[in-house]
Amino acid sequence: VNLSIKDESIQRAEDLLNTIIAIYNEEAINDKNLMAVNTENFINDRLIIIERELGYVDQRIQSYKTTHQLTDIRSDAQLAIQESSESDKEVIKLQNQRSMATYIRNYLSDASTGTELIPANTGVNDMNVEGQILDYNETLLKRNRLIENSSERNPVVQDLNNNLTAMRQNIMRAVDNLIVNLDIQLRSVNARTERTRARISAVPKQQTEVTSISREQKIKEELYLYLLNKREENAINKAITESTARIIDAATGSIDPVAPRKMIILIAALLIGLAIPTAILYIVILSDITVRGQKDLRGILSIPFLGEVPFKKTKGKGKN
Repeated sequence: VNLSIKDESIQRAEDLLNTIIAIYNEEAINDKNLMAVNTENFINDRLIIIERELGYVDQRIQSYKTTHQLTDIRSDAQLAIQESSESDKEVIKLQNQRSMATYIRNYLSDASTGTELIPANTGVNDMNVEGQILDYNETLLKRNRLIENSSERNPVVQDLNNNLTAMRQNIMRAVDNLIVNLDIQLRSVNARTERTRARISAVPKQQTEVTSISREQKIKEELYLYLLNKREENAINKAITESTARIIDAATGSIDPVAPRKMIILIAALLIGLAIPTAILYIVILSDITVRGQKDLRGILSIPFLGEVPFKKTKGKGKN
């Protein structure tokens, strides 16, 4: 994009262009930071919940081992569940995705978040949902900027409000569909896991209980670490304050004036200087009705021309 401006002052024009670019970059950085702060708050809320749930699972494991006097996982139990490890990994992955999708769905259902940005880049493994969230956030930022310079009654703002409502509903439906698909996948994987576990029915009941609780603990830990990683990524993005616009050449004005152009003025003056005398001469010729010779009469008289009578004006009154 090439920006230019005409002004009587070179310094003022340069300052104006540089200020416009600086304000544009500042607003772009502020918008990015606003989204990062909103995402950070969302992740922190989820971390608090997971920490509480993880602490509860840890207490269950400790209490169960103390009650049943368990000190270590027996080797036969490890061998028995080895075949189901891959299924467990897949279940963890799907449950993490479903948990994040559920968090997003609850966030969208909360009426108090109706005018806030939707957290983006939260790990919802669905390009459709992430794309709609980014479009919604960009539209909301545009609406907020319009409100700063107008009001809620502005027709453009009202149109954007209607668009935001429709976009939010579409995102909710997309998240609902994602949750349904994840539930279908989870049921399929769990069914496969149950068939695998049928072969390890010989594992002692106590060991099975410990494994079940440990599996739940592992799910919580994976989700907790995943959220910590996302929070770190968000913090890095927030710390990057590079502007979205790259300045190739700073605003600089030419010492030569762009207007008025001296050559054009000189040419115009020359043309006017030639046109005015020519016009005056032409008017004088048209207004001259004096007969100076037979040549002046031949063109307007049809009668024969006999000759010329000399006339000489002499000095003195009444003498010709």
